[in-house]
Amino acid sequence: MIMDMSTTDAETAIDLAIPADELGLLFDDCPTSGEPAGADNGTLTIMVGDNIQKCEKIRSILEVLGEEIFT
Repeated sequence: MIMDMSTTDAETAIDLAIPADELGLLFDDCPTSGEPAGADNGTLTIMVGDNIQKCEKIRSILEVLGEEIFT
């Protein structure tokens, strides 16, 4: 499972997702908003760029890191 929480463009996320999928890995583009304080406090806003079914597989992890999760 790979959760890319960096600030990258959509093309880069797709370039990373394709080989991950070929290897049978779950890859999710999960950029965040909330700065370092949000990360420290677990109050980040997380935007998941994947389908809802895949997002549900990682939701419990994301809920530790953020308060608002958008799919």
